[in-house]
Amino acid sequence: RERLMTWQRCGQPGLLLWMLLSVGGVWASRGPLRPLCRPINATLAAEKEACPICITFTTSICAGYCPSMVRVMPAALPPIPQPVCTYRELRFASIRLPGCPPGVDPMVSFPVALSCHCGPCRLKTTDCGGPRDHPLACAPQTSSSCKDPPSQPLTSTSTPTPGASRRSSHPLPINTS
Repeated sequence: RERLMTWQRCGQPGLLLWMLLSVGGVWASRGPLRPLCRPINATLAAEKEACPICITFTTSICAGYCPSMVRVMPAALPPIPQPVCTYRELRFASIRLPGCPPGVDPMVSFPVALSCHCGPCRLKTTDCGGPRDHPLACAPQTSSSCKDPPSQPLTSTSTPTPGASRRSSHPLPINTS
């Protein structure tokens, strides 16, 4: 008791509190941490119905955790829109599908995430979760083969013509949140 009282008189209780909180903070940080919304590399598939080969390629997409809230009394008030990890800035790149017959555009355009943010989900441009209406890989019934991603990053980064991106059979950008 006497030591504790002497320590308090010297103005050291703040040090003890700091030490206890530091140890608690280190222990708490060992839990699973969710990475915040950011661009990550992902492998996607590209195919067209008329082309016999489906290929996979690597691009950057937006993925990660976005803080959200849920109402305690959901029946009394309208739901709070849940933010998703989505594109802030993007550019388009293109990849050529091999083996397409003459008269079929072999180019497929896809988004490349430059930066991401947490914001509302826009169904016209973003996969917001829920049931998938498009394959996330090469569909075996529509393709005779699926090739691995190129060993080097894609270098064709020019912006496609406005009609080219609409004709593309590439699925919508994928967001995992």
